[in-house]
Amino acid sequence: AMLRAAGFVGDICFNRFDINGNWESGELSSLTLGIGAQTLQNIPHVIAVAGGIQKRDAIVGALRTGCIDVLVID
Repeated sequence: AMLRAAGFVGDICFNRFDINGNWESGELSSLTLGIGAQTLQNIPHVIAVAGGIQKRDAIVGALRTGCIDVLVID
């Protein structure tokens, strides 16, 4: 609820983004363990999978990050 209130619509590997595809760069991102947003940007082929109409904003935001090469949706 806190992240949604801050304007974030989804995450990729726990890297949060808003509807415009901007990555979260605050304190929470520095505490996240795993592949960072910058690393995702440099991976040659990123495949995303999402389902359900409730994921609409997350899908749009994820596409706008520019790191997704293939999208699988229902």
